[in-house]
Parts: sequence; C-alpha cells; structure tokens
Amino acid sequence: SHAVFLLLPPPTHLQVSLLERCLAHSEPALLVGETGIGKTTVCQMAAFVRGKRLRIINCNQHTEVSDFLGGFRPNRCGWCATAGL
Repeated sequence: SHAVFLLLPPPTHLQVSLLERCLAHSEPALLVGETGIGKTTVCQMAAFVRGKRLRIINCNQHTEVSDFLGGFRPNRCGWCATAGL
C-alpha cells in the first residue's frame, strides 16, 4: 500500500468531488476548465487509485466527433473511410 499526497488548487477540489461521484455511479464525466488547473492530474490519480489504465486525449475547439469515431473524406474515387482513435 502506498500513501499518495497531492496538493491541488482550490478549483480542482470540486472537480475531484464531482469525478468521484460520477465514477461511483459508473457515469461519464466531462472535466472543463482553464489550462493548468489539474484536470489531467485528477484523472491520472483516479486511474492510479483504481489500478486502471488511462488514455489521455487532448482536445481543443477544433476537435470533432470524427476525430474519435472516424468518418469519411472525399477522394478521387468517391469517399474513403478514416480511422478514429
């Protein structure tokens, strides 16, 4: 057993609380906030504590659903499928 201590900025404490509630009820969670408030760290710690693998995907205002699920793009012969994550 390892003792882990993490000092988080105040806005992150609310994110931790809400994420824990979502995880306890097997609900999805969306963490939103300014850069550097600890969103990724909160997820890393939640995964670590549970012994789960975490995949980190950085999104921005230009991220689209097709980036995750794949889609179709035009080419010379019509349309071609593109892979998502």
